[in-house]
Amino acid sequence: MASEVLGIALAELLEGASAEACAAALELLTKLCDNAAADHAKFGTVKRSSKALQSRLLGLSSGAAALLALGFTLDEAADAYVAPAEDVLRASADVARGLQYEHAALVSAITAVGDRNAPEVALGAHKLMLAYLSNLAADPTKKTINASNKALNARLLPAAGGATLLSACGFAQRGDAYENSCDELTVRCLLATLRKAEAIWASLAADAPADLSGGAAGGGGGGGGEPAEEATAEPLGPIVLSALRGGRPIGAPKSKADMQPALVREADSVEVHAWLAVSQRWQRVGAFELPSTQFAWERRQVHGGAYELYLEVDLGDGKPLPLGVGVSPGGELENEYVAAQRFIHSAPLEANIDNAWLETVARKIRGRVEPVLAAVAQLRAAIEAQN
Repeated sequence: MASEVLGIALAELLEGASAEACAAALELLTKLCDNAAADHAKFGTVKRSSKALQSRLLGLSSGAAALLALGFTLDEAADAYVAPAEDVLRASADVARGLQYEHAALVSAITAVGDRNAPEVALGAHKLMLAYLSNLAADPTKKTINASNKALNARLLPAAGGATLLSACGFAQRGDAYENSCDELTVRCLLATLRKAEAIWASLAADAPADLSGGAAGGGGGGGGEPAEEATAEPLGPIVLSALRGGRPIGAPKSKADMQPALVREADSVEVHAWLAVSQRWQRVGAFELPSTQFAWERRQVHGGAYELYLEVDLGDGKPLPLGVGVSPGGELENEYVAAQRFIHSAPLEANIDNAWLETVARKIRGRVEPVLAAVAQLRAAIEAQN
């Protein structure tokens, strides 16, 4: 980390609060720096009595120390914190933002391992990862794990999401080993979050809403309610390229399922379309330009990023909210928990949706996109067979 004092303060903050409280505190610290750097006259002074400051930062052990380590000073007479100069603010914001992203990625990876595996598999993967990171924290020279390590290949990598967890803890494969290039303070921060895995799983199980209904993740924001009966996408069946019809799909599919795929044959291509149940319309997902077996995704802009898959979410008011999900060139879906967290953070305040919805939204994403990915894979196989 850029500043040892700031790094220690942030590490102590992560060690003394829940994962959810840490996420809120890091977000606030970054926002305070960004706002003050953009307009010091307007945002350079923050009252100590501020409700957000008290609930999300000062109420935590080491919260005040973290704010002071960012460069803010306490004006006792004004009972307010005063921001430092712009250059200090921007440097501090970069450190806080980097840790915020690392923390979010690790929490998402922990959540995915707990959600996708049997409890004993998830616990085994977590305990091994905890041992690796604890060893590194105790001895900074232990930065590598042999790629042929028996425990690694028996307990961590075979677990669904295990490789992502290893990466989120700073290990990257280089040749025949996994190496960690994080500095000591970053390792300390990652270890503080990793130690909360069981608490994260327990919190999600206790707080998860009953369900979301409609669209990709519809229903009333900020609360549960009765699960709704949802239509399931129908499989496409055997694909015969010469039998595919031209023209765009018209009307709702028989299944009425959100993201129900359909195929359209054009002169020199085959397109994949998907039904958007919230806005009641078809969208073009992408196409194969025959005879190529390379699928060209119709990437769409969502909250500043371009994503291969576009879903719509209805939080209960009938208004579609966009949700983007990435697909790698190799056809691998991005971590659905990362996509779900991105959606939650970008949702409007009036939606009243928070991380209690993370697991539910992630599961809905996985359920919605799988039929589309299956259709693309099935169509590719049909083209390869014809070629």
